[in-house]
Amino acid sequence: MTGLWDLFFVGSVCYVDVTIVSSWVAGHDVSTASAALLKNSVLKEFEEADEACVLSEVNDHYRMLNMLEKFLENPARLLQMRPFLLDTAAINLIIQKYYEIDDSVIREICGKRPTGKLRREAEEISEKTGIAVASCRRQLDNYRRVYRFVEDLKGSLLLNISKHFLLPAPLAQKYATAVFLACYRFELNKKRLDYLSFEDLVACSVQMINHWSSGSLERGSEEDLSIDREFLHELKDVRLLNDRDNISKFRIIVLKSLKGKLSTTAYEGIKENFKTMFKSVVDIAIDLNHTRDFRDFFLDLTENVIVPCRLTKWKREDLLSFFEEIKHVVKDYCNTKLSNAEMALNWERYMQVLTACALQMYRSC
Repeated sequence: MTGLWDLFFVGSVCYVDVTIVSSWVAGHDVSTASAALLKNSVLKEFEEADEACVLSEVNDHYRMLNMLEKFLENPARLLQMRPFLLDTAAINLIIQKYYEIDDSVIREICGKRPTGKLRREAEEISEKTGIAVASCRRQLDNYRRVYRFVEDLKGSLLLNISKHFLLPAPLAQKYATAVFLACYRFELNKKRLDYLSFEDLVACSVQMINHWSSGSLERGSEEDLSIDREFLHELKDVRLLNDRDNISKFRIIVLKSLKGKLSTTAYEGIKENFKTMFKSVVDIAIDLNHTRDFRDFFLDLTENVIVPCRLTKWKREDLLSFFEEIKHVVKDYCNTKLSNAEMALNWERYMQVLTACALQMYRSC
């Protein structure tokens, strides 16, 4: 690898043009990049802008970037080497641009592990998203590289990615979300879930990592890629909440508490369908302990909560009020009637994520 630089000498600091770098990253050829540069607002000031000069500038940039590409696999090493006498700002710009990933592309790969088969889908993803095939391949390769680096690391997923690949937090968060969703192979590609944007998945993943991972237990470490299996196993105990007598009692309490606080359609819906709605929430909790059902979390939440509420024209505020009320009612029941503080805490922990995810998803559908 060292031999790559043996015959390359630079006597002054290289200038890096963000427009050219963006074109290179997007997979555009030199001609397209030159045309983009000629449209640059700065060059418009020069009526006699020489197209040949611009073409030469783009060629020089592309030659440099092509030589740098291999080293972009290890950004920290690239920063340490400082090839072409590039300053820190220029190197960071190139790294950030190279690792940029389009939301439309990353949405297509959410829940999928970065196998060779996935890379072969670049053309299909390109056709769906309108992103150049070369750019899709770069993004898939970067995703695979990040995934393989962090999949066995302990600690904060976001910090590990940001530190090793020198990425700003928002960009690192994109990769962290994709890695987390792929690690547990969440089902996200069914037509029923097309309404979910990547932004929705980021918000939901952050909630799961913050409240359901082993690192959320304040044990002195952050194990973002390790879901707390003990917590999910203990959630099975909430099945007793589905007892007919319990549901009847909960219904009375919830209806009394929410009277006058919900829209008319939502309140009438709870009166008629409380048992079905409550059981749906409890059943999702019970099934999370099973790998297959955990993978179907977004699908189950959509089919059993989001869609029914949308069909009956609930407002987002209605959903929040209902979830908050059943959270408090069940928590109080566990503490006072069952004297089971652990179940109460597990229920609250579960509802915190379910509520946040449902509200995020409800806004988007």
